[in-house]
Amino acid sequence: GVPMVFDGNGLLWVPTTRDRDTQSFLDVFRGSEFLHSVRVRDRLLAFDIVGTRLAALVERQAPGEDGVRPVAIDWYDISTR
Repeated sequence: GVPMVFDGNGLLWVPTTRDRDTQSFLDVFRGSEFLHSVRVRDRLLAFDIVGTRLAALVERQAPGEDGVRPVAIDWYDISTR
């Protein structure tokens, strides 16, 4: 699975396995307290947090002409999370 990541504020970001075909979710914790979930487009393969940006490596839901689902990196601003 995709590993958990701590951000610069000490929050723990944990990828979940729900609804992974069209979107993915990361649950955010402070210690053992659940704070909220963050949704990203498509199937999450890996992620990292760089400052106030979430970089998500995802597999798109629609296959390309060759029948292979393309892979992309999506960036999200998480400064207000």
